[in-house]
Amino acid sequence: MEKVSISMIIPSSHVFHATLLKPYKENEIYGPNFPEPPSELENNEEVYEVDSILNHQKRGRGYQYYVKWKGYPISEASWEPEQAFSNDGNMLSLYKRRHQL
Repeated sequence: MEKVSISMIIPSSHVFHATLLKPYKENEIYGPNFPEPPSELENNEEVYEVDSILNHQKRGRGYQYYVKWKGYPISEASWEPEQAFSNDGNMLSLYKRRHQL
């Protein structure tokens, strides 16, 4: 059996208007684009696991942290206040120590 590879080169001279784009819709043929893991319930609240803390910013008297959630794409990362961290092991304390916060 031969291996077949196809490469496409799209010259930059091909320009089209953004109104020609259509939003992506999941369908039965290809299935979900990104299957998200189910959240856990703790005291009737959804709980998500932190994959990593990517950044921080000063907010009022404290900080907010840019969080990448485990099992989710980077596009789902969000800014969270320090109070939102519960049962995260030492991830937050290690981040704070590393960044001298």
